[in-house]
Amino acid sequence: MVKKFRYFSFSYIYLSINEIESILASLYREKILTHKYLMYKNKFNTDLFYIETPLKGGRHLWKAAFYTPKIINKPDNVVMFTNLEDGGITLANRIVIEGKSSHITFSVSNTDEGKNSFTYRDYQRQERVVMTLKDSGKWIFFERGSKLWFENELFYKKKKITERFNSKILLEYCNTIGLDIINIDFWESNNDALFLEELDKNRD
Repeated sequence: MVKKFRYFSFSYIYLSINEIESILASLYREKILTHKYLMYKNKFNTDLFYIETPLKGGRHLWKAAFYTPKIINKPDNVVMFTNLEDGGITLANRIVIEGKSSHITFSVSNTDEGKNSFTYRDYQRQERVVMTLKDSGKWIFFERGSKLWFENELFYKKKKITERFNSKILLEYCNTIGLDIINIDFWESNNDALFLEELDKNRD
């Protein structure tokens, strides 16, 4: 399933779908009432967001879906998928602050040139970031914050930067957490997803 993407991002949020719906209804109440945003439920499908890779930047109208995969070891937790290049990490941060919880946002590249990363953030603003990316033709490895329980630090000691952190390592981390993202059932749900969609770019 993940091979259909050149690059994709998603967030794993340690809150239930009902908790997230309540948080979004509060955060976006005025903008929903003034028809700048729309919140609704529908069947989840990644093709509703992008085919191979999200649009760059954030000038386009954005939307996010929250769903519980068919296969997940903690069915009270939720996956967020958006049409934003960074996976909607700012929205994920707002949600976990309001819900006094945490999230992990993964960005995965299926090309030899793309960025791979994960970011952990909790409501107390504790943060852990690990990434590799190519900048001006040179590979860079970056990490910040205290190591999390699912990480293997032996990877980060390798001499070749692209072997310290890459898509295969991200898949391994996802599996350790209990996210079988290569299984198509991870990208489907037995229930309708919760959608939040921007309708008007004039946010003021």
